[in-house]
Amino acid sequence: MDSAGLRHLIAAGETLRVEFKRADAGQLNDRQIVEAVACLANGAGGHLILGVDDEGHVRGAAPRHGSATDPLRLASLVLNSTDPPVAVSADVLTMDERDVIVITVPAMTAGPVGTKDGVYRRRSIRMDG
Repeated sequence: MDSAGLRHLIAAGETLRVEFKRADAGQLNDRQIVEAVACLANGAGGHLILGVDDEGHVRGAAPRHGSATDPLRLASLVLNSTDPPVAVSADVLTMDERDVIVITVPAMTAGPVGTKDGVYRRRSIRMDG
């Protein structure tokens, strides 16, 4: 993922394949990230974008590992916390002088994905769209 691709995803807004999450300090824990990834994996896959609010405003993601976010540690967290394991890719991009984390989630065809805690989620559209 590059900055131009990220800008395009944000401009298009949330969809069944794109989910925005605010990720201010203390706002988003590891469990919530893993559940959101499992939810996307149970559909057609997609992108979980941390540091962007539901209206598409870049707020920035708080560092997850000390003073920075390690994309490999984030991908390992997801792999080790999902059943069956989901191999995601994670990138940290700078947008509007703020870090934004993009987790790219594959669609899983091997059956439903849940967390190792036993949580299963899937995305759907409400009747009003």
